[in-house]
Amino acid sequence: MTHPAEALSLDERVSYLRAVAALVSVDADIDASELDAIHVLADSLHVDRSALDVDAFAKDPDIALVEEALSKVELAGLGHALITDAITIAFADGEVDPDESKVIAHYAHRLHVPIAQAGMLARFVAQAHEGAEAHALEAELIAGLNAAERVQSPGRIRAFIDRLRQRVR
Repeated sequence: MTHPAEALSLDERVSYLRAVAALVSVDADIDASELDAIHVLADSLHVDRSALDVDAFAKDPDIALVEEALSKVELAGLGHALITDAITIAFADGEVDPDESKVIAHYAHRLHVPIAQAGMLARFVAQAHEGAEAHALEAELIAGLNAAERVQSPGRIRAFIDRLRQRVR
């Protein structure tokens, strides 16, 4: 499978990676699992160390470059992909810091991704992770985004589909 940002120029892929990597240092606890996740993303985007030292950038991100990256991502129409990757990085260490939620909310705002959609992306990422821990992370992130009242639970959606199926019969 290819990553949606793979088709971008190297400069744009580096920018994309900067925006996601900046999330690692937000909670002031740079976890190896978060760095590993950034390395996997860098490999997926075919960005090697000569183009961007992701460890160094993740540990001390240049906010001006991150904001520039968000502008490039917006122009490329990859806001949802970036939010999904940012959520994946936030989940990587097994906890979601409130500051990570704030950054993801900022990214969503800058990329014109409604908070409810960011919450649905959190559900999508948690579903891909599976397990109770992933659902706890999803709940933390959705609460941190202040999206709880805007995002329907899977149980609510299932109940709606069940009622719809009963009507169709």
